[in-house]
Amino acid sequence: MILTILGELVFMALVVVIILHFVNGTKARSMVVGTICLVFYVIMYAAPLAVMIPNALGTLSGLVQLILFATYYRTTKWDEEPKPVEFELEDGTHLPPAGTLNAA
Repeated sequence: MILTILGELVFMALVVVIILHFVNGTKARSMVVGTICLVFYVIMYAAPLAVMIPNALGTLSGLVQLILFATYYRTTKWDEEPKPVEFELEDGTHLPPAGTLNAA
């Protein structure tokens, strides 16, 4: 148990030192750390699923997920700004979108 915790601490310290030394910029560091987290997230949840569903049903559901992802991935507009929402009150007056009121 102690050896496992020590191994995890050493791994985390190595990741921090390597990223701070070799990766420049907050955006790049966030991308590297996010990728590492994603890999371990997938490993953490894929291992039990591989044991629980080691048949064609698991393969079929994974294939369906990949097809849906590939189908709808390009429909998301990542660079588009959200449109401001205008509210109408019960008496018929309109409130301007949030953040557009002038402080008086």
